[in-house]
Amino acid sequence: MESNSGQRTNVRGGSSSRWVALAGIAGTLIGSLGGIAGSILVYQQNEDAQKHAREERRADIRRKSYVDLVSEYQTWEIKANGVSNILDAWILEKDEKESLKTLQMALEEYNKSFVPAHTRSWQTEVAVILVGTPSAGDIARKLSDAREEAAGQLHNGFQGEEPYDGNKFVKSVKECQALIEKFISNVKKEVVV
Repeated sequence: MESNSGQRTNVRGGSSSRWVALAGIAGTLIGSLGGIAGSILVYQQNEDAQKHAREERRADIRRKSYVDLVSEYQTWEIKANGVSNILDAWILEKDEKESLKTLQMALEEYNKSFVPAHTRSWQTEVAVILVGTPSAGDIARKLSDAREEAAGQLHNGFQGEEPYDGNKFVKSVKECQALIEKFISNVKKEVVV
């Protein structure tokens, strides 16, 4: 009998050891699952933060392209008007010698000031088309076309097939100004939060 009760004690002792081991394994599994869940949560939060940061960078790039477009357009308009004023003076010049000097001055202003400003303005329009919203890109395309019309008139002053027409130039510049105003009011809604 004694041996029987000894066996019972061992069986009970062995049984409780198994339960302790199973409880330990269960605790380890629960801890592991909790750790995995925590890791997944941290990973997801990191992904969300990175996505938000990427969106912010895109918005910053877009805003900069908008500011650059307006700024470069204003520079372009100043340079274009400068060349136009000299061409108008050249057309009105009666003295042939003075007329030649005025034309040379207009050509220098065109090549040294206007052409670089025209190139930079075109580059900013392309940037807006690439990174801006579709509506901003549409306005930038229209601005580019109107600006090219005005530039064509200046080009005609030197070697175009048609003679320079100051009225057509002014009309094109006014169209550009209207498009810039439309652009500003359009992107103001997008940029100002």
